[in-house]
Amino acid sequence: MEKKFSDSESFADTLQRKLSTLQQFESIAQAQHDYELILATMREKHEQELVTLHEKLQNAQKNLQEKNVEINEIRSQLELVCKGHEKVIFERTETINHLNAKLHDCQQNYAYLLTKSSLESSNQIEIKQQLTNMTQDKEKLESKCQELQ
Repeated sequence: MEKKFSDSESFADTLQRKLSTLQQFESIAQAQHDYELILATMREKHEQELVTLHEKLQNAQKNLQEKNVEINEIRSQLELVCKGHEKVIFERTETINHLNAKLHDCQQNYAYLLTKSSLESSNQIEIKQQLTNMTQDKEKLESKCQELQ
């Protein structure tokens, strides 16, 4: 009976160790299950974030393309406006040059007329002086003639 008891104790110890080992495996299996669940949850969360980020990237790229189209349109408009301004500036420069040439011609004509007028004026003054002198001489001569008569 002692042998049976000893065998029973030995069997109970073995069962106890197997139960303990089984509990450890069960604990490890539960931890692994929890880890896999956490990993799956994180993986799903990251996949959703990745999809969201990919959508944001596509939207940003679409917005960038739209802005580039707008920029190109504005550049084209700016080039047209600049060309228009250059044309206006060129036309105004030509007009200014033409008016400057006319002004120069008018100034030359004015200087010529002024010179001619001053010459005529000085000639008139000379003639008036001569006339005055002659009139005075005539009066003197008439006066002498009357004295002599």
